[in-house]
Amino acid sequence: MTGWLGDRFGLVRVMRMAVTAFALTMAAMVVVMSLGINQLPVMAAFLFVGYGFLGLVIPTTSVLALEDHGEIAGTASALMGTLHFVTSAIAMVIAGVFFDGTALPMAIGIALCAVGAFVLTQATIGRRRVVEAGAAAE
Repeated sequence: MTGWLGDRFGLVRVMRMAVTAFALTMAAMVVVMSLGINQLPVMAAFLFVGYGFLGLVIPTTSVLALEDHGEIAGTASALMGTLHFVTSAIAMVIAGVFFDGTALPMAIGIALCAVGAFVLTQATIGRRRVVEAGAAAE
Protein backbone atom coordinates (compact mmCIF):
# COMPACT_ATOMS: atom_id res chain seq x y z
CA MET A 1 0.00 0.00 0.00
CA THR A 2 2.77 2.45 0.91
CA GLY A 3 4.57 1.76 -2.36
CA TRP A 4 1.43 2.36 -4.40
CA LEU A 5 0.61 5.57 -2.53
CA GLY A 6 4.23 6.72 -2.83
CA ASP A 7 4.23 6.14 -6.58
CA ARG A 8 0.93 7.93 -6.99
CA PHE A 9 1.37 10.91 -4.66
CA GLY A 10 5.06 10.98 -3.69
CA LEU A 11 6.61 9.77 -0.44
CA VAL A 12 6.81 13.21 1.16
CA ARG A 13 3.11 13.86 0.59
CA VAL A 14 2.15 10.40 1.89
CA MET A 15 4.27 10.89 4.99
CA ARG A 16 2.87 14.35 5.66
CA MET A 17 -0.73 13.14 5.31
CA ALA A 18 -0.18 9.99 7.36
CA VAL A 19 1.63 11.67 10.26
CA THR A 20 -1.00 14.42 10.37
CA ALA A 21 -3.82 11.86 10.46
CA PHE A 22 -1.96 9.83 13.10
CA ALA A 23 -1.50 12.86 15.36
CA LEU A 24 -5.12 13.99 14.92
CA THR A 25 -6.46 10.50 15.63
CA MET A 26 -4.40 10.10 18.79
CA ALA A 27 -5.31 13.61 19.99
CA ALA A 28 -8.98 12.83 19.40
CA MET A 29 -8.57 9.63 21.43
CA VAL A 30 -7.24 11.62 24.39
CA VAL A 31 -10.09 14.13 24.14
CA VAL A 32 -12.71 11.37 24.04
CA MET A 33 -11.10 9.50 26.93
CA SER A 34 -10.77 12.72 28.95
CA LEU A 35 -14.52 13.22 28.56
CA GLY A 36 -15.03 9.95 30.42
CA ILE A 37 -15.60 7.66 27.46
CA ASN A 38 -12.70 5.39 28.33
CA GLN A 39 -14.11 2.02 27.35
CA LEU A 40 -11.84 -0.56 25.78
CA PRO A 41 -13.76 -0.84 22.45
CA VAL A 42 -13.56 2.94 21.95
CA MET A 43 -9.86 3.04 22.69
CA ALA A 44 -9.23 0.00 20.50
CA ALA A 45 -11.02 1.66 17.59
CA PHE A 46 -8.90 4.81 17.89
CA LEU A 47 -5.71 2.77 18.18
CA PHE A 48 -6.69 0.65 15.17
CA VAL A 49 -7.20 3.72 12.98
CA GLY A 50 -4.19 5.60 14.36
CA TYR A 51 -1.80 2.68 14.01
CA GLY A 52 -3.09 2.16 10.48
CA PHE A 53 -1.72 5.61 9.69
CA LEU A 54 1.45 4.83 11.61
CA GLY A 55 1.85 1.83 9.31
CA LEU A 56 2.29 4.35 6.50
CA VAL A 57 4.55 6.67 8.48
CA ILE A 58 7.25 4.23 9.59
CA PRO A 59 8.16 2.67 6.22
CA THR A 60 7.91 6.01 4.42
CA THR A 61 10.20 7.77 6.87
CA SER A 62 12.61 4.84 6.75
CA VAL A 63 12.87 5.01 2.96
CA LEU A 64 13.36 8.78 3.00
CA ALA A 65 15.94 8.58 5.80
CA LEU A 66 17.97 5.87 4.05
CA GLU A 67 17.71 7.50 0.63
CA ASP A 68 20.97 9.44 0.97
CA HIS A 69 22.91 6.73 2.83
CA GLY A 70 23.16 3.92 0.28
CA GLU A 71 26.70 2.81 1.17
CA ILE A 72 25.91 2.63 4.91
CA ALA A 73 22.22 1.74 4.67
CA GLY A 74 22.61 -1.30 6.95
CA THR A 75 24.25 0.72 9.70
CA ALA A 76 21.73 3.54 9.32
CA SER A 77 18.86 1.04 9.48
CA ALA A 78 20.29 -0.54 12.63
CA LEU A 79 20.60 2.91 14.22
CA MET A 80 16.95 3.68 13.35
CA GLY A 81 15.81 0.42 14.94
CA THR A 82 17.83 1.12 18.06
CA LEU A 83 16.39 4.62 18.31
CA HIS A 84 12.85 3.20 17.99
CA PHE A 85 13.42 0.85 20.93
CA VAL A 86 15.20 3.41 23.13
CA THR A 87 12.57 6.09 22.48
CA SER A 88 9.79 3.60 23.22
CA ALA A 89 11.42 2.51 26.48
CA ILE A 90 11.82 6.10 27.64
CA ALA A 91 8.21 6.93 26.71
CA MET A 92 6.93 3.87 28.61
CA VAL A 93 8.90 4.81 31.74
CA ILE A 94 7.52 8.34 31.64
CA ALA A 95 3.95 7.14 31.07
CA GLY A 96 4.36 4.58 33.85
CA VAL A 97 5.22 7.31 36.35
CA PHE A 98 1.79 8.83 35.76
CA PHE A 99 -0.16 5.53 35.96
CA ASP A 100 -3.38 6.10 37.89
CA GLY A 101 -5.25 2.86 37.28
CA THR A 102 -6.74 4.06 33.99
CA ALA A 103 -5.55 3.99 30.39
CA LEU A 104 -5.53 7.80 30.16
CA PRO A 105 -1.80 8.29 30.96
CA MET A 106 -0.91 5.76 28.26
CA ALA A 107 -3.23 7.48 25.77
CA ILE A 108 -1.71 10.87 26.62
CA GLY A 109 1.77 9.41 26.13
CA ILE A 110 0.82 8.00 22.73
CA ALA A 111 -0.76 11.31 21.71
CA LEU A 112 2.30 13.30 22.82
CA CYS A 113 4.55 10.99 20.78
CA ALA A 114 2.23 11.37 17.78
CA VAL A 115 2.27 15.15 18.06
CA GLY A 116 6.05 15.03 18.46
CA ALA A 117 6.28 12.95 15.27
CA PHE A 118 4.11 15.53 13.51
CA VAL A 119 6.32 18.42 14.65
CA LEU A 120 9.53 16.59 13.68
CA THR A 121 8.06 15.71 10.29
CA GLN A 122 7.13 19.32 9.58
CA ALA A 123 10.59 20.49 10.65
CA THR A 124 12.50 17.92 8.60
CA ILE A 125 10.28 18.15 5.53
CA GLY A 126 10.66 21.93 5.57
CA ARG A 127 14.44 21.58 5.82
CA ARG A 128 14.44 18.96 3.07
CA ARG A 129 12.57 21.35 0.74
CA VAL A 130 15.11 24.11 1.42
CA VAL A 131 18.00 21.74 0.67
CA GLU A 132 16.32 20.43 -2.50
CA ALA A 133 15.51 23.98 -3.67
CA GLY A 134 19.12 25.04 -3.10
CA ALA A 135 20.42 22.01 -5.01
CA ALA A 136 18.03 22.68 -7.90
CA ALA A 137 19.17 26.31 -8.14
CA GLU A 138 22.82 25.31 -8.56
